[in-house]
Amino acid sequence: MKSEKKKKIVLERVEKEIMSYGEFLERKIEERFSGIIGLAIRKTAKMLFKWVMKSGAINRVKKNFEFILDTCEILDERDLDEIVKEKREGYLNSNEIYMRANKKSEKIKALEKFLIGEFKVRLKIYSRILNADGESYEELVKNAFKEKGELEKLIKEEFKIIKNAIELISSEKDLIRIPSAMRSPLIKIFSVSAEIMKEKMLEDIDKIYKK
Repeated sequence: MKSEKKKKIVLERVEKEIMSYGEFLERKIEERFSGIIGLAIRKTAKMLFKWVMKSGAINRVKKNFEFILDTCEILDERDLDEIVKEKREGYLNSNEIYMRANKKSEKIKALEKFLIGEFKVRLKIYSRILNADGESYEELVKNAFKEKGELEKLIKEEFKIIKNAIELISSEKDLIRIPSAMRSPLIKIFSVSAEIMKEKMLEDIDKIYKK
């Protein structure tokens, strides 16, 4: 199958997941923070999800993912570290978190390191998927990663980086521009959302390999 067709299959899957995962997260946040104690977090989560839908954030996430897939296409002939160095600025400037970061913060370099680490893991995953044979997303994934554990290891590595980035953002108040009144519930939402998404993605991978 030509790479453009495979790229289209992956992009369509990712676009579908962005929407379905968003709805899934909203439900899970509601369940996780039930009752009066979780009221502030539920209200903040509703505001966040509403903002995501209306602000163009989803389209920016899609564009960022297209950037990843475009970069994957030139990995066959080049060294990963070389490509990451070359595409570093392009990835950071299309990343939703980095777009909202305070570039003058003392910890901006630490954040950049985590985001570039995430970029590298995603390149490792999707370059293999785009190079695999298959007529569906499931076939591409299973042919790219003969052993489910290989893919699970990379997903866990990605979410470990995400967790570290969230912890950094939590500890450095000037790193990401967040209204002070919303800071605490938003950080909690980010942290819990990462845990939920890790579990969901691993479940989805398990389903692919059981087909």
